[in-house]
Amino acid sequence: MPPYLSLYQAVTGTDEEKNIYKQFTPDFFDLVVIDECHRGSAAEDSAWRDILEYFSNATHVGLTATPKETKDVSSTFYFGEPVYTYSLKHGIEDGFLAPYKVVRIDFDKDRA
Repeated sequence: MPPYLSLYQAVTGTDEEKNIYKQFTPDFFDLVVIDECHRGSAAEDSAWRDILEYFSNATHVGLTATPKETKDVSSTFYFGEPVYTYSLKHGIEDGFLAPYKVVRIDFDKDRA
């Protein structure tokens, strides 16, 4: 089977006929990869969650560079604890990310 790629906004809508993901049977996919999973899929009432629940028999893999953990939204509540973490420090040490330096600049017209 060829791979499929879609943005959730393209396959969902408020009207049932806009929920084109339902043209596939719930068992059609073995794997669903969710990029930026800290966003909409973390919320229980999101359109992403509807799609994930529809394809609940597939393995769901969530990817994010910025996990979201608040009292209202949690990436780990749905996806569980991360199975792999690649830290900013390691990215810099491995040469994939540029080192940075924090510089504080005060903007105040009355400062001498």
